Amino acid sequence: MVVDPAVFSDKRSSKVTCDADEVPLLEALNILLWPRGFDYYVGQNCILISTEKGIASYRNRAMSADRELERMEKEGSMPALLKVVREEQADAIFQGADIRMILPLISKRAEIDIVADEGVLPAEKSVKLSGSLLKVSVLEALQVLLWPLGLDYDIREDSILITSGRR
Repeated sequence: MVVDPAVFSDKRSSKVTCDADEVPLLEALNILLWPRGFDYYVGQNCILISTEKGIASYRNRAMSADRELERMEKEGSMPALLKVVREEQADAIFQGADIRMILPLISKRAEIDIVADEGVLPAEKSVKLSGSLLKVSVLEALQVLLWPLGLDYDIREDSILITSGRR
C-alpha cells in the first residue's frame, strides 16, 4: 500500500480508530477514507491511497499507459527494458523515506539504472513517503510513486529517466 503524502498533510485528521473485525479490506477503506474526501486505487499488486482527484488522475493515466503497452505489444515495438520492468519486482518497504532514497533502492534491487532529470528531485522539495511495495513490478512501483507527485518516467534503451510532467 502506498499513501500519497497529501492524505496526511493535515496532522489533526491523520489518526483514525476503526474496529474492523471481520470487515473486508476494501469495505474498511471505504469507511475510513470516503468521509474524509480520500479514495483508493487497487492496482495489480498494490493499493494507492490519495485524494479523490488524485485517484481519478491516476486511473486515467493508468488506463492510457495500459493502452500504450497493448499497442506496443501488438506492433512488436516494445523496448527490451520495458519488458524487464513489467516483470522485475520492486520489493521495498519504507516509512518516512524521501523519494530520492526509494528510487535508488528499487534501482539496486531490480538491477535497472533509474536516473532523474536534472532538477526533477531537488533537495528543497523533499517528499516523505510511507508504504510497502511487495510483489509489485518496477513499472507499477514507478507509476504509484511518481504520478501522484506530478512526475513521470521515460524508459530508454538501457535506463529509466525520471522526468517532470506527463509524457
